[in-house]
Amino acid sequence: MCCKRLPGSLFFCGALTVTMINLPQAIYEQLLAHLQDCYPAEGCGFLAGSNGLVSHHYPIANLLAANLLASITAYQMEPAAQLEALLDMEAHGRQLLAIYHSHPHSPAEPSARDRQQWYYPEAAMIIVSLAERQRPLIRAYRYQAGRFTHCSLAIV
Repeated sequence: MCCKRLPGSLFFCGALTVTMINLPQAIYEQLLAHLQDCYPAEGCGFLAGSNGLVSHHYPIANLLAANLLASITAYQMEPAAQLEALLDMEAHGRQLLAIYHSHPHSPAEPSARDRQQWYYPEAAMIIVSLAERQRPLIRAYRYQAGRFTHCSLAIV
C-alpha cells in the first residue's frame, strides 16, 4: 500500500483512482444509520476496501456538529479519528475508496465548499441527501480533470 501526503490532508492511502464503488447492503445500512444519527448536522466518514469493493466503514465525528448552524452545511472530520482510520487502513492493507458525508437539507451534489475542500482526488466522494429522510438519495463522484463527475455506485 502506498501512502502519500496531499496538501491540506493527513495522507492518502491508495494507489488507483476509484471509478466504481460496490457498497455491500450491510455497510450501506451502517452508513445510513450513522448519518441519520447525526441529523440535522452533516455526518461523515470513510469507506475502505480494495478493487472498488467496500469492506470497511469508518464513521468519523463531525467537529462542527456542536454548532448546528455551521454543521447543517459543512463537516470537519475529527483529526484523531481520521488519523486512526487511515492508520488502520494502512495496517490492514485497505484502500481509501470513498469519503462520504450527508447533505441534511440539500441535493446529493457537491457544494461549492465540497469542491474547495476536496483533498483526496484518488478517492470517490459520496454524498447522501437526507432532504427526504425516509428516502435518502446517495450519489458518488470522482474528481477528474479539475471537476467532479459521476462515479458508478452499486449497492450489492
